[in-house]
Amino acid sequence: MNLKEELVRERSRAQADMVATWIGNDEHRLSDLMLLFMEEGDPLIQRAAWILNIVAVSQPSLLAPHLGSLLDRMEHPFLPSAVKRHVMSILELVPFPEPLHGRIMNAAFGMLEDPAEPIAVRALSMSVLGRLAAIYPDIQAELRLIIEEILAQGAGAGLRARAKKVLQALGKGAR
Repeated sequence: MNLKEELVRERSRAQADMVATWIGNDEHRLSDLMLLFMEEGDPLIQRAAWILNIVAVSQPSLLAPHLGSLLDRMEHPFLPSAVKRHVMSILELVPFPEPLHGRIMNAAFGMLEDPAEPIAVRALSMSVLGRLAAIYPDIQAELRLIIEEILAQGAGAGLRARAKKVLQALGKGAR
């Protein structure tokens, strides 16, 4: 299969699922997809991110060695929100190693605090930070404060629901 051709061929769930199934648990095929994710521009990067997310749902451990590269890509300016959403969704699923905690924390806090980010990106960032808060109790107060500020600003239903879950996990119910 020519992976790049398949990414260009069609933008559909069926196509994304077909490519994810082809990748399966093959590390070499996943590495080929990661190369496209890291080197190509929009829209291929978005399609690659979508497929990476699908793979992460069924094979989370397969993505673990690539988390540093995913974070590298997140540091690029003008990254499409779809890519951010897929990467944060992957980080919600995949166990991440301790050396990456700081980078993940910085990225997630940055997106959570940015009101210009789409709701899904902010909600996923909140969940990732909730995972990290279980490991680093020092960030719990800051995370609570940010969540309460978001709620006070009249967050939509998606953010309110996620905020309630994260606050409950932190040991404090939402208002």
